[in-house]
Amino acid sequence: MIALRLTLTLLAALTPLAAQSVAPVFPDKENRPWIGPDVWANPMEDWVLENGRACNTHSGGDRNLALLTAEVTDAPGTLLLEANFEPLGKGGGDGFIGFQLGLKGNFDDYRDSAIYGTGFAAGIAQDGRFFIGSSRSEEPLLAPHLGPMRISLSAQPKEDGLYALELVATPLANGGEARRFVNEGVHPSWLPGLVAFSVSSKPPVPALIRQPRPSRVAPIAQQRGGDWRFAISKISLTGAKIATHPERSFGPILWTQYSINDSTLILTAQFMPVDSPEEARLEIRGKVVATAAIDPKARVARFVVKDFDASAPAPYRVLWRDSAYDGTLAALPLQEEAVRIASLSCNDATGFPHNPLVRNVSDQNPDLVAFLGDQIYEPVGGYGHLLGPADNTIYDDRATLCYLRKYYMHGWSWGALLSRIPSITLPDDHDVLHGNYWGEGGKLADRSADSGATAQDSGGYKLSAESVNAVHLTQTGHLPTPADAAPSLNGISVYFTRWNYAGIDMAILSDRQFKSAPKALLPEAKIFNGWPQNRAFQFPNLKDARAFDVPGASLLGPRQEKFLTTWADTPAPGSRWRLVFSQSPLASAHTLPAAAYSDNVVPGLPVLKPGEYPPDDIIKVDFDGNGWPQSRRDFAVREITRAKALHIAGDQHLGMTGQYGLEAHDTGAWWIATPATANIWPRRWFPSSGGENRRPGDPKYTGQFLDGFHNRITVHAVSNPFATGREPARLHDRSVGYTLLTLDRKTGHITMANWPYLAGPNAKDKQPYPGWPITIDPTTHKRIH
Repeated sequence: MIALRLTLTLLAALTPLAAQSVAPVFPDKENRPWIGPDVWANPMEDWVLENGRACNTHSGGDRNLALLTAEVTDAPGTLLLEANFEPLGKGGGDGFIGFQLGLKGNFDDYRDSAIYGTGFAAGIAQDGRFFIGSSRSEEPLLAPHLGPMRISLSAQPKEDGLYALELVATPLANGGEARRFVNEGVHPSWLPGLVAFSVSSKPPVPALIRQPRPSRVAPIAQQRGGDWRFAISKISLTGAKIATHPERSFGPILWTQYSINDSTLILTAQFMPVDSPEEARLEIRGKVVATAAIDPKARVARFVVKDFDASAPAPYRVLWRDSAYDGTLAALPLQEEAVRIASLSCNDATGFPHNPLVRNVSDQNPDLVAFLGDQIYEPVGGYGHLLGPADNTIYDDRATLCYLRKYYMHGWSWGALLSRIPSITLPDDHDVLHGNYWGEGGKLADRSADSGATAQDSGGYKLSAESVNAVHLTQTGHLPTPADAAPSLNGISVYFTRWNYAGIDMAILSDRQFKSAPKALLPEAKIFNGWPQNRAFQFPNLKDARAFDVPGASLLGPRQEKFLTTWADTPAPGSRWRLVFSQSPLASAHTLPAAAYSDNVVPGLPVLKPGEYPPDDIIKVDFDGNGWPQSRRDFAVREITRAKALHIAGDQHLGMTGQYGLEAHDTGAWWIATPATANIWPRRWFPSSGGENRRPGDPKYTGQFLDGFHNRITVHAVSNPFATGREPARLHDRSVGYTLLTLDRKTGHITMANWPYLAGPNAKDKQPYPGWPITIDPTTHKRIH
């Protein structure tokens, strides 16, 4: 009787105070993997929209629909959550259905909260018991095999400052009796945040919600398993504690990327998995100029516009059904004193959605931005990753959806910038869900033994060709048409190309797609994951290192080598600068303790204090780097040098600027490697011997070196990880950040700088990493200052 009276009181109070209400519509005529713009499905590949219901197709822990367009505030008042739940699986286990409240991430952003946020759960456990936080009914209030029901959770403030929460489950079948459970002692600090509608095969961590919320709340385990699946429909969130945010909806059109090569505009629009045959339209300056189908795997619409006039800014819209995405195409930066290019790579999502970094990069006012690989990592967004069947000749759309879910986070961070300036995006190993990969010209990896290092060492791709092509289209589809567009083995697409933009003649390479896998070519080295386990190969002398350069070993492959030679021979008319973009530097430029047999030790290495230097770090043989095979590395360096170009790369998680050498040091082109955006693998460069012929006053780790394959390099600046004592340590101590290039029209010089994540022209820290900026004359390959 008390519970019934409380329910009537709550509902009566809600009616006059229900200032805000959100009730997302799930269209009943749409069947697709995407639920809708108001929710983020965790994980997307485990949900489908079917007949007006969000159906959980694959069982696992913490499967949920996080509501984006509303949140619970700390304002006083009431709230009410409701949803229908209908069983799909067989049940059993120790999971639950219901709600999660107060979802908060680590970076005070709704996107972070939707994906990584934690709070407390309230609902019905698989044994039929009701619970709200750590408070649980003594006996099951429903039979273990739960039928279709509507579940509501209401909250009412009390005079003692706490909240009373009531959970009500009403069977949807005729004649069913509503069951109720009350927790009258909920501290108000637990309620603010996002809410999620949950189907979890794993139990929630009991939360003592009578007490103030702690700074960290334990998450629910996400492992797959069981057959605890439900369909959710008719969700709503109402009450005076609710703030609505319709601007936070995400989809169906997510973001755009574009290039303007001479007078050809190529623009791609990334979609949610709408799975529709209806074409999208591109409207520029109020006129529809192109239409494009949405690729059924990559969910990308690719527009090509010939004879595009880029002399002035051009507003545009991508249109599909009744949805629109707006942007502005930038005018060619031909009148500015300098052209500025930002470059980034390696984002493990620590710091997502990277608001300080996005702000700092944007404040540099770049005219072009380049993302040079590892826009995702396998753990990004949680819930593991999917490769599809071990027989990777078979396409599995869930594997592609898993990739897309992770890649959508990249666009969620950078979409506003990408909508208004041209960009380069290149996939690297983690983008195709590899720790390392050697593409072998499009071969499919052998996954018969495992899907880890053994498969990688076999060479080729672990994903199916169709999934790899989806990765390529999402990331590189906006680039100019490939220089040689014929697919590689197994029909895997290529993207190496040239791009002439605003006086910049760019060559864009894929430095892994055609690279040979070393394991089969060097059996005595006993290579595992690219690292020789035979100690004799760990410390090669010049003769032994050159013996690694076996006949037939490939780096760029004949097609890209031919392209690079042609590009070097034929500068674009009117070009002032020449740049080469690829994933990794043409060197093996990081160090490890002498006893280490692979870089698996890197995450556990102590981060040194400024001024410290490890006693026994040496330059190692790492076949993942592009110092091997040496003759093909030398070919690439020679052509880039002959083109009088600068090489921009990423991959190594270590910001560095240096000059390549061939027969002698300081005879080749310069390179700059961007720091990682976020870094769980903080590589370092501390050769114990120190560099020769260092500039006066420069650190020991600069100067002339031979890398592990005895390639000549001269290092001028490194953003090594150092313990700064500043918090958060992962954004201060792991040498994370971005690259900024300034191309001076008057002199033709290029100024390079690697900047910390939290530094920018309008930030508290306004300086690049120590050792930068560095200015070179690319025509002479000489340092100016």
